[in-house]
Amino acid sequence: MDQRPQGCFSVKLAYRSIQEIPTSDARGVNWQKVWKLRIHERLKMMLWRVSSNLLPTMDNLEQRMGIADTVCVCCNGEKESVVQLFFQCAMTRAIWFGSNCYYRSELLNINSCEDFVKVVSGDLDFLEHAPLRIAITLEARWNLRNQILHNKELKVNLVSVIGNMELMILEHIRSKKGDGKNHL
Repeated sequence: MDQRPQGCFSVKLAYRSIQEIPTSDARGVNWQKVWKLRIHERLKMMLWRVSSNLLPTMDNLEQRMGIADTVCVCCNGEKESVVQLFFQCAMTRAIWFGSNCYYRSELLNINSCEDFVKVVSGDLDFLEHAPLRIAITLEARWNLRNQILHNKELKVNLVSVIGNMELMILEHIRSKKGDGKNHL
């Protein structure tokens, strides 16, 4: 980083120092395919934020702000990172498996954000409406994590969380088909 005399600030210098913060850029990913998915723009942004490691997880907050407590607020187990939160946390595994796709997230073998986005941008024939299901599951999981973090007394009802998630998936599928009468 350029060293400037103490007291001198420039936007260019601030921008350069921000660029030095390590983030995942998911090289080799077909971003065109991700952006062309037939899902809501909000969900595409969620996929991008997860795959680029841009969410304020405890791990990212530790790196950027120096917070001390980095344990996952949902399982009180490991350090909360994007991969841990969305694929390895016990609560997350229950959500993935409890949904209508009965998916076991630990079988994806996702160890990095790059691994995740390659799965999303790859061939997803293993699951009907896979990008939509994945994006809504990630969004629901992020929202649940934030509710737990900000409301320590929250009683989590995973059946309700999964049911609401499935209703959102059905609503998105119906909206893409043009009328509200179509079913899965």
